Amino acid sequence: MATNGTKSRIAIFPEKERAELAEMTLPPLEANQILVKTHYSGISIGTDRAVYQDTYPGRKIDFPVAPGYMLTGEVIECGPGPNTFQVGEMVFVWPGFDRGQGGSTGMVFPENLPFKLVCGGHASHVIARSNWGNVFRIPKGVTPKEACIDVLPGVALRGIYAAGGIQTGNTVLVYGLGVIGLSAAIFARSKGAEVVAVEPVENRRRLLENIAGVEVFAPDVDLIRESAFLRKESRDFRDRGGADMLIDTTAIQAIVNEASYNVRTGGRIVYSGMYSNDQSFDHFVAHTRELTAYFPYSTRYGEIEETLQAQASGLLDTKPFLTHTFRPEQTPEAFSLLSSTPDDMVSICIEWSI
Repeated sequence: MATNGTKSRIAIFPEKERAELAEMTLPPLEANQILVKTHYSGISIGTDRAVYQDTYPGRKIDFPVAPGYMLTGEVIECGPGPNTFQVGEMVFVWPGFDRGQGGSTGMVFPENLPFKLVCGGHASHVIARSNWGNVFRIPKGVTPKEACIDVLPGVALRGIYAAGGIQTGNTVLVYGLGVIGLSAAIFARSKGAEVVAVEPVENRRRLLENIAGVEVFAPDVDLIRESAFLRKESRDFRDRGGADMLIDTTAIQAIVNEASYNVRTGGRIVYSGMYSNDQSFDHFVAHTRELTAYFPYSTRYGEIEETLQAQASGLLDTKPFLTHTFRPEQTPEAFSLLSSTPDDMVSICIEWSI
């Protein structure tokens, strides 16, 4: 085993809607493990907020807990023996990756921690398993900051692929332009779709306004009437045209119910948000239009790789999505922002390397 004993600062929630920093001493490295000095960890407005507010669907949070499931950093030490990675490489780490065993099995933590792990990725130093497929090299030209939220574009890709993919000429309707929705719109367009996006917040709509082949609307418009992409002749008397695929990232079923009227007969609905258990589903529109719903979960190795390559090629630019950056000592303020969700916020990260 390699000598370690590295001190790591880690963000925890000691109780509901309170965040602070704690410290842990990492164990010695073993074979197929790497020590990563974190540069940035991305805060999830879905999962991290649900844990912070104790609103995670179907689960009561047993505080104190350590959240966080996406980070970037530098490999500063490798365990004994051959290793996939080398010291000095910049990597993206997906701490939440596991093989159905629960917990954060993609990373290694000390025993007998005084808090529980909900992945535990908001930390200054982490030990990752280099042979589990949860560590990715960051391509040349991609910064650690822009890559630190890459699970979220991966979630967008998972939704597209789980629903059977996109064919050239399809029309895709995206509701909600957080990171997942913005990425879904960009990826759908790159795959040949005409894209219509709906978002109430103006500054989020502006992030897509200059992309050819994308129409962006506020929610209070008649989309079939106003959208050239959706206003198509239909052979079915039950609709006026509509999208081939609806991707919802709002996690609000009432919005999905309304948006479904803008989907053509035989279309697909992709549920790409985190939905609470107390929402009412409108069976009528789904039944009469013979809609098919898909419920993708998280992302996969290949989709994170595709995200990184999309960033390297210039297809996906996530830099404008990172609207708020906090230092580690500002951890309470960073997570407090999740509860207020101001209009100028798209996503948040913690910069550990300063």
